[in-house]
Amino acid sequence: MKDQYGEKVPNDLVVITDINPDDLTEKELKRVTKADWYIAGDGTRRFSGYILLASFKAIGDLTEFDPLDAGIDLKDKGVEILRVAAPLKRWSAEDGFYTA
Repeated sequence: MKDQYGEKVPNDLVVITDINPDDLTEKELKRVTKADWYIAGDGTRRFSGYILLASFKAIGDLTEFDPLDAGIDLKDKGVEILRVAAPLKRWSAEDGFYTA
């Protein structure tokens, strides 16, 4: 699967919106914020802006929350994956991880 830029999307995506930034050490927070973030869409350009995904390998063992458990079947041919541009990444103790 490729993102909107034609780059290969990792095949080990996990949901990161369930991670509380306040629970992370500075090193762990840096791993999450430096990782590529993705959002998934259903092929009709409707995207789940509230369910962020990242590579399990990139963020380590911080979560194992499978996208399928969040209602996103990455094996479905109709699913589109968009990479979130770095300037759009946001996080706070109140809101967790999100995009602008």
